[in-house]
Amino acid sequence: METREEGQICDATQLDQNRFNIWSTIGIQFSVTAAPLAIVSYTTLITGVGGSPFYFWGFLVAAIGQILVAVSLAELASAYPHTSGQIFWTATLSSRQQAPFLSYFNGIMTTFGWTFAASGNAVFAAEFFASFGQLVSEAYKPTSWQIFLLGLASIIVALLLNTLLIKCLPGLTIFMVVFLNVAALFICITLLAVVQPRASANTAFLDVVNETGWSSEGLVFFLGLLPGMMTVCLFDTAAHMAEELPHPERQVPIVMITNSILSALGGLLMVICLIFCTTHPENLLQPLAGMPIIQICWDALPSTAFVVVICLIYCFMTLNGLVSIITGCSRSWWLTDAKSAI
Repeated sequence: METREEGQICDATQLDQNRFNIWSTIGIQFSVTAAPLAIVSYTTLITGVGGSPFYFWGFLVAAIGQILVAVSLAELASAYPHTSGQIFWTATLSSRQQAPFLSYFNGIMTTFGWTFAASGNAVFAAEFFASFGQLVSEAYKPTSWQIFLLGLASIIVALLLNTLLIKCLPGLTIFMVVFLNVAALFICITLLAVVQPRASANTAFLDVVNETGWSSEGLVFFLGLLPGMMTVCLFDTAAHMAEELPHPERQVPIVMITNSILSALGGLLMVICLIFCTTHPENLLQPLAGMPIIQICWDALPSTAFVVVICLIYCFMTLNGLVSIITGCSRSWWLTDAKSAI
């Protein structure tokens, strides 16, 4: 594509400019966070850390703050669309003396962030595959080396989809927007239909449970912001797809803001469902098959078939999330072209 640089137009890379569109790029960014489903995985972070009230109110505060960050980054993406995203913005907007250090430092931190996200998601996917094994076979007990091999296999699949099977990726990402939201609705509707009795409004919104050892509930509230921040995040994913979109200066900001709002709304609906349908929060300390969502679903409907379906949904979600993370991080390692802006 052509990027704007000091009033002139230059050819930055040779990526396929028409590979993705708005919907497929939304699919990539939404797959990275998978907010309506991923928020369930963070229930262990709020067990005893404020409980349901801080889970709900903390999510609201974090989501609003993250959307404001997304809006500011979307403005930068509209002015300076580039595959390197924040790395290029730092080089372009810094002074000539500071640009080399700041842009390289930003690049290093971005690389670390994407590397940690990819490795963490690979382990997460591996754990769900191991959980599936435990659900279908009571004799199976996963070991650390098996988790490692499953994580490695997940990375290999993600790399194949980003290289040899790259033509399948846009269609897959569009499908995942539908799949993730339909799966979230399936879980929400099922839990609301079968959980009896559900938690009261006081328990859900007012009764704070502080078992952290910290006397300050204000401090505990800030600890409870983590689920919301992890759910509505990684806005730079769309920015790294700039050179594979026909009109990135318009499409990238739309994707960033749309995904943030979609993640916030989807996550909020799931949070409300969870705070009313988690009837045995003490069970989350040692959940069935090692996964809180499986325990929540089992407490609501003790059916092996039901929890196996839920586990398969999360296996697919985490594996696809890894695919999208590698898509985003690989583009950020592409030609940054930062030196030409210094």
